[in-house]
Formats: sequence, structure tokens, C-alpha cells
Amino acid sequence: VDCVSSSKNKIFTSNAVLRILRNLTYCGNSPELYEYLVSRGYEILCGIDSFDDCHAMCCYFKSHDTNKPSPVQNRLVTVGRHDPIVSASQWIAVQRQIDATKETDHRPKQSSRTFLAGLLTCAECGHSFGLKFTKKTSGEYAYYYCRGRAERGACTCHNDLWLSAAELEQCLEIRILARAKTVLVCGKCMKETSAIENTYSAQLRRECVDCRSRIKNLLENIGKGNCIIDRHLTDYITELDAKCRSLQTEIKRLAAAEADKNPTEQYSPSLAGDSYALPCLMQSADINDKRRIARAFIKQVSISRSGDITVDWLI
Repeated sequence: VDCVSSSKNKIFTSNAVLRILRNLTYCGNSPELYEYLVSRGYEILCGIDSFDDCHAMCCYFKSHDTNKPSPVQNRLVTVGRHDPIVSASQWIAVQRQIDATKETDHRPKQSSRTFLAGLLTCAECGHSFGLKFTKKTSGEYAYYYCRGRAERGACTCHNDLWLSAAELEQCLEIRILARAKTVLVCGKCMKETSAIENTYSAQLRRECVDCRSRIKNLLENIGKGNCIIDRHLTDYITELDAKCRSLQTEIKRLAAAEADKNPTEQYSPSLAGDSYALPCLMQSADINDKRRIARAFIKQVSISRSGDITVDWLI
């Protein structure tokens, strides 16, 4: 299969082969096939009398997107007019063998064994990097490779690198730790700046409250003296009101500036703060914790043919 290309000049993958083996249109019909399809939940458009052992089957999807996996309950089956390639008994035997293999195969996905799953891309073709494990006498080794080159051939991508998973993951762990240190230092500086600004903002609020209190007292004294005193009180109240409005404008400006900085401080609540021991966690963490940390910092990692690693940071 590895040496055979599809009609679109693509390399066959294990999933492509599985789809071919599951495809009902190559299969001849028989009463045995009818009973099997009914037991599996297929919706059959014709009766058992149409299963005459002469023609192959046709399968239609109720939904328009046939590229996505569809349960058998969403498929419509009928007898076609074309000749079969395999017999019904052969096709049924293959389906039962596949089902039995799926039930006994409880191996975890390869992507679940790395914290970089979904983050690595090829700088040459843009496809993701896959992870492959090989067993040798000295143990098991993992390598990252370009899926675009593996699935579509060398003519579509010239990135033929096979990177050691251990070395690449260690390299990115070091980069994440360095990035985390920078973020924490910047966060500390921002907190100190924020504290200064908060002190200034509190001072402005106190002045605003004092102005309002003085305006209230002056309003209570209007009408208790002569018209000259009332005019002076009114002028003073107008002056204090203008000062109060100016203070409120400045307070709102500071609040807006503080709000703009909040998203930067809230990159990841679980990763922020001087007390967060990220280096210790990276050393002792399991795959899930490392994946959570990596996805908090990294948007994408691009790997070129020459081995250059470019990290697009989220923070």
C-alpha cells in the first residue's frame, strides 16, 4: 500500500485503507448480507427479495458532508446495478475482523503521548507534524515528521526531517521556561506600576468626594445671607463643580487604562504569580499538565527543512 498512490496521486494511509474495507459499494448482495445490515442498524430501501446474489450495493448518506464520519443510522442502503468485486460473505468476514480488532486494541493514541500535539507545523507545506514510535533493542524511540510529506509524497514537501521527540520537547520546555520567566518579571513590573496608579487614583477619588461634600455644605448655606454672599457662594460652587467634573474625567481615564492592562495580567490565572513554581512543575508534571502549560504559552511552532524552530507565542 505504501508504494501505491491514489487516483489523486496521494499516498494511501491506514485510514484510507480502512475506508475502502468498510465501503459497501464493492460488496455483492445476499440474504445473509441483508440480515447483517439489519442487525447493524442500516436503513435498507428495498426488501430482502431484491437481494439476488447478482449485483453490488449502493450506499447513500442522509447528510451532504460525506467526508465526515457518519453512523450507520444515517446511511441509506439499496441494491445497485453494478457488478460486485467481493462476495457478501467475504465483506461480512472483514467487517467482523475489523470490529474484533477495535475491541481488543486499547492502545492510546500517539498524540496522547506528547504535550506538543497540535502545536507543530511544517514551515515548508503548512501541514502538521506527526509522531512515530520505533522499537529497538535499546528501547523505544519517538520521532516527529511532516505529515504532508508522508501522506502526499516528497514532491509536495521537501521537509524530510525526522526530529528526536525527546530533544525537541526538551528544547521547547527550555523556551517555555524562559518565556514564563519573562512574563512573570513583566507581570511584577506591571503590578508595581499599577499600585502607583491605584494610589494616584485613590487620591483623585478622595479629592472628588471632598469637592462634593463642600458643594453640599455651600448649597445648604445659600439663602441664609444677603444676595452678595449668595453670589459668591454660587461662584464658588460652580468652580468646585468644574473641578469635580475634571477629577471624574481623570478617574475614568485611569480606570480605562487599567482595564486595558487586565487582559495582559490575566494570561492564565493558574500560571501567573511569583509563587508559581513553573520549572518544578515542568519536571514533575505528567503529559496533561505539560500540555496545559504549553497551550497557555504557545500558539504554534513552525519547523523548517533546515531544522530552524520558530515559536509563535500567545503571551
